Amino acid sequence: MAHELTPLDDAPAGREVRIGWDGPLSTYFLQVLDEPAADSYEEVIETVWEGGVPHEHADPEHLVALASQYAHVPADLADTLRKDKQASGSQFAGRVGTQFVGEMNLPTVSDADQFARIITDMDATGRN
Repeated sequence: MAHELTPLDDAPAGREVRIGWDGPLSTYFLQVLDEPAADSYEEVIETVWEGGVPHEHADPEHLVALASQYAHVPADLADTLRKDKQASGSQFAGRVGTQFVGEMNLPTVSDADQFARIITDMDATGRN
């Protein structure tokens, strides 16, 4: 579930800020997207994209703090995000793509806890 946040007053026009819980990847995420210059071929500029890897962010606090650099953040946002996680749960284990996504991301994971959570989900899915 994503929550749209209002960009700070001095943000570039067209900035979009989203934060939420991604059940299929079992991670909190933050996206800060800016519109490119008129003469650019890019559709969007990814200023911040955190939470695109399974189990990347187990707690929302860091992302809430990071979001506050780009948007107005409600005081209860971290609690709201925890409730979103509780409502939808962690869904990475047992999915058709768990093995593939896990194997593709393990080489890039430097956090031992994140690595262990991915392996655990892969084992629960029947890793070969």
